[in-house]
Amino acid sequence: YNVSRYQRQAGYALGNARLVYRSADGRYETAAVVRNATDKVYAILATGSATGNTATREVYGLPRTWGVTFTARF
Repeated sequence: YNVSRYQRQAGYALGNARLVYRSADGRYETAAVVRNATDKVYAILATGSATGNTATREVYGLPRTWGVTFTARF
């Protein structure tokens, strides 16, 4: 199988982080999370044409996302 130049991609790394605060009794928790912290643009799928001269479709990974969660245990 020959990979066309349109389907090649340099290696990359993604950084994810999660910071958690938990109350002393363990009943409450607050967490902040970030995925793809550097907002790297990367393809997760690329398909080529039958001739291999062009990429016909590329699907990219998610951009930087973040969120906060709150948890209470009863």
